[in-house]
Formats: sequence, structure tokens, C-alpha cells
Amino acid sequence: MIISHRHRFVFIKTNKTAGTSIEIALSRICGPEDIITPISPTDERKRMEWGGVGPQNHGTLRNHSRGEEARRVLGAERWNRYFKFCFERNPWDRAVSLYLWRKRVHRMEFDEYVRSPELDLMEQRGTGLYMDQGQLLVDQIFRYEDLGLAMKAIAQQLEISDPLVLPHTKQRPPEYRRPYADFYTEESQQMIEKRFESVIRNLGYQF
Repeated sequence: MIISHRHRFVFIKTNKTAGTSIEIALSRICGPEDIITPISPTDERKRMEWGGVGPQNHGTLRNHSRGEEARRVLGAERWNRYFKFCFERNPWDRAVSLYLWRKRVHRMEFDEYVRSPELDLMEQRGTGLYMDQGQLLVDQIFRYEDLGLAMKAIAQQLEISDPLVLPHTKQRPPEYRRPYADFYTEESQQMIEKRFESVIRNLGYQF
């Protein structure tokens, strides 16, 4: 998460949506009073290499803190003035990405994963961060699939003349070369569709 007083924005970091790369890019424009939460030691080294500002002023806020926590820190007046945004990703694709990441620790087949409580993490670090009791907390949800255009739009919104360049921070395993659709049966496809129906409908995603 980043809360920038210099540029008056709040970036809520969902998972498996290039969040660390976005965070590093945004940290390069932050000032000494801005709030930046820590990322992994490896990614912090990458942030330093890219000239970004490291973790500072974050208090109890964490990497994947909820929007409502940021609102409490900022207070209502500043929260309402700041530009608040996050990223979402096609839920079928995101589920596969999260599965491959979790598979390092929990060995299970994909269909088993979709039925398990493990998938709760996808909801907790997605809509659970930028929604509060059915209320949308952000001003804009950008699509991961439109990342390049989104970064240009963010720079324009924040009135930043220099481009927000994204580093590559994660090493993709060989399984990523498979189309995400290959992981699904008809049943698991429908399970994701039902569970993330609002995201799919609101952002126009298709399987």
C-alpha cells in the first residue's frame, strides 16, 4: 500500500495483479511524508535499484491493508480528496496465478484447490481490500490486462509528466506458459464464475 500526500493518492494493493511492480513504480515519485508499506527483502532490493523510496511512516499498515484501514489513518477529509485506486484481474486467470504461487507450499490438484478454503485468500486480497460492506472504497478499479494504459492514465490523473515505468519483480514458473483455461473443468469454471460474479460482471470479464 502507498498513501502519497505529495500527489494525493491511495494505492490499495490487491494480490496477483502486478501490485509489487506498480508499488515500486509509484514509490519513485513519493516524498518523505508519504506512507509506504514494506515488501519482501528481494523486492526491496529491486526498489532500491530502481530509485524508489523504501518503507516509511507505515505504522500498523501492511502490504495488503484494507481500504478502510487507510481511511482511518487519513481521516475523512483527506480520504475524500485523494485519488484512490486498485487493480483487478480476470478471476479465472487470477485463480490459476494464485494456485501456482500457493502450490509451492500446498500440493493439490487445481480442482481441489478451487473447492478448498485456500481460495479465500483471493477474495480477502481482492474485493476484501477495496469493498466495505458492499460499498466501493476506491475511485477507480483498473484492469490488470490493461496495465500499460492504466499506468498512463494514473500518471495523467496525478499530473506526472514522466512515465511510470514498471519493473519485472516475479520469476514466472514454466506452468504459466499454459493458457489458464487449460486448468479448468466445466465445474471449476462455473465455481469461479459464481463466486466472483460481481467482479466478472462489473469489469466485463469472460472465460
